[in-house]
Amino acid sequence: MTEPQQTDRWSMISAILGTVLILGSLLFIWNQLQRIEARADRTYAQAVLVQLELDSLENEMLALEGVLRSAREQRARGAARVEVG
Repeated sequence: MTEPQQTDRWSMISAILGTVLILGSLLFIWNQLQRIEARADRTYAQAVLVQLELDSLENEMLALEGVLRSAREQRARGAARVEVG
């Protein structure tokens, strides 16, 4: 082969290898982004479940607070009846 043909051949090989490396890098980045997105989806789903649990616990606490308030009122009325009686 002559010198210009070898140079063209190496240029083509270098271009192909560069293209393969770029495509490989893009594939790796795309794969990492997919993994990050999947992890973010799982984290969001867990956060939603935690928020639902917190809302449920808050409702239970409000219900218990109502029961305690009612019991205190009944106790106060009972004490007032004893004093009157």
